[in-house]
Amino acid sequence: CHYPLLIWNKHHHGAWHIHGHCHHNLIAPDFYKRRVIDIGCNGHDYTPLSYAEIKEIMLNKEVVLIDQIRNNK
Repeated sequence: CHYPLLIWNKHHHGAWHIHGHCHHNLIAPDFYKRRVIDIGCNGHDYTPLSYAEIKEIMLNKEVVLIDQIRNNK
């Protein structure tokens, strides 16, 4: 997707979210612990990442179920 999304289809199954638009200016460290990557080349030394590089990065990230957390107070 061009824009970063808070949740995306099948994120709870580990689906990846690859986005651009923000030029690595989105300050949301917890967001990027998840299987999300800003693929804009200006954040990667102006060099495109290969699929293998993206896969290695993504498989080392967490699957977080943010839209299924219940407050049981």
